[in-house]
Amino acid sequence: MVQEIIQAVCTAIYGEFGEGYTLYTEAVAQDAAVPCFFVICTQSRLNRVMGDLYYKETPLVIQYLPKETENYRFECEDVSERLFLTLDQISFEDGYINGTELRAEIIDGVLNFFVNYDMNVIKQTPSAPRMEKLNNEVIL
Repeated sequence: MVQEIIQAVCTAIYGEFGEGYTLYTEAVAQDAAVPCFFVICTQSRLNRVMGDLYYKETPLVIQYLPKETENYRFECEDVSERLFLTLDQISFEDGYINGTELRAEIIDGVLNFFVNYDMNVIKQTPSAPRMEKLNNEVIL
């Protein structure tokens, strides 16, 4: 499910920014083409609520490496505002999923944009075969 959420985020970013920006979902050594985005799941969690109902937390970090190295702050702030609007709600499966706890930080010339996509999920368990007939005998 994490990969599907990452793919939905990449689709939303591509829809907003277009072909001029490279999207990475894996770590790249030194040769990243700028400007680019890195979409990374930091630490997903799954907590049982009740029975087969679980609460899945998927925090993501979207890192943006700007094209400009000298006037990077203006470019990062512009991208940050666009990401707030784009990632607030994304298309996912047959509907939408809302992002929560959206925030942005510019650290060492790189925009770090944080968003959580949390949802309830139902664990699919195989059903056990049911007993068809019960014979009950009382012995006194």
